[in-house]
Amino acid sequence: MSMESDILFGREIDQLFNDALHQSFPGIHLDGNSQAGPQFSTRLYNENRHFENTEYFYKGELNFIHFTSIDKLWSILNSRTFRLYNLNSSDDPDEYGYAARILGWPDTRIEIGKKYTYTISFCQAAELKNELLWNKYGQQGAGAAILFSIDGDPRDWENFNMAEMQYDTPASFVKYREMAAVVEQTKGVQLWCDLSQFIGFHKVPSFEGEREVRLLTYFPYRHEEEYWKYAKTEFRIDRATGRNRVTQYIELPLWVDNDSSYVKCADHPELDRTLNLPKDYFATRPKIRIRNIVFGPQIGISPYEFGEYRREIVEAIRNNFGYEVDIEQNLVPL
Repeated sequence: MSMESDILFGREIDQLFNDALHQSFPGIHLDGNSQAGPQFSTRLYNENRHFENTEYFYKGELNFIHFTSIDKLWSILNSRTFRLYNLNSSDDPDEYGYAARILGWPDTRIEIGKKYTYTISFCQAAELKNELLWNKYGQQGAGAAILFSIDGDPRDWENFNMAEMQYDTPASFVKYREMAAVVEQTKGVQLWCDLSQFIGFHKVPSFEGEREVRLLTYFPYRHEEEYWKYAKTEFRIDRATGRNRVTQYIELPLWVDNDSSYVKCADHPELDRTLNLPKDYFATRPKIRIRNIVFGPQIGISPYEFGEYRREIVEAIRNNFGYEVDIEQNLVPL
């Protein structure tokens, strides 16, 4: 081929490639194309605003519930963070692979995607009395629910996506794979687009009752040093099934009112509890504020004990986060 023919061929492939993605995933925005020999690549944007017109953008009210155990509740309050675990931690062995295999991805590529896709799950605030969720994620009703809001505009997030989980066969993935295969076979090329930011929002139909909303970040490292600093390792040993694996998590700081006198300590800087983050940190990341803590119906405490525990939680939130939360409810009748 002449140089001019090469250029025209490249443009043709780019157009066919983009058509396959836009027709399969309506509303998608692509951050440029590139070519290396027969391999043609494109990528999704990092900025969440580019997902707004797709089915991978949460459009409901930004009030949520995270079910947890009492021990993990205190870990969250004391660390002032939510943990986002990679998908090796999931109880679902088909996590990530369910949708990725529809694309024809090999197991080696799936393992990479699972390792570097970090998520945290919660549900809409209206699910507070959902017995299934309390039983599965709230320690059979003996745990707690953290009610929280996400303030600000999710469109401003960078490298964070949020959407409701999908539990049916992803027809968009089937369509894209079919269209891409035609281009590859008829033109003798290879097409690659890392769709991990979409893949992470699909599960097998048997999990539909979870009604999960997921916050996801994919490969949040620009430098190797960031990985070694922020990724924390845990082992998951499952004697019942033998499904043992290594998982990792990163910590997402929750919002702290640094202007509050509850966390400031000017006279003793070593005792200051303001959150040491860049001033514009929450401009491009989820700004999560705790609104209430609700105990499960099977927690097994007396009214007197609830009063004592309530005081401890109110004090912890005030002194760790710099704002007041009134724990009004004791037990949730289901």
